[in-house]
Amino acid sequence: MKKITGKIRLRPGMYQEYCRRHDQIWPEMKELMLSAGIRNYTIWYDGENLFEYLEVEDEQRLKRILAASPVKQRWDAYMSDIITHDDTVMALAFEFN
Repeated sequence: MKKITGKIRLRPGMYQEYCRRHDQIWPEMKELMLSAGIRNYTIWYDGENLFEYLEVEDEQRLKRILAASPVKQRWDAYMSDIITHDDTVMALAFEFN
């Protein structure tokens, strides 16, 4: 499994709305994530910062599937009023297995 991390920035005052939308995540979005090979997807919250961690079987396959998906495009548009993505790549500092 490939481990992937990311950073997301919440717009001020949007934490409750972010949680509400994820509590009501679309069934087709869940299916897309599973079909793209995403496993163990977790998001942590710290102030206006969100940190995501996921494991995926094949990162290139994941990218191809998500890039071609109208569901992912709709989800991104749906979330765009409350978040912005930070494209900074985080480097692994430590891992204990």
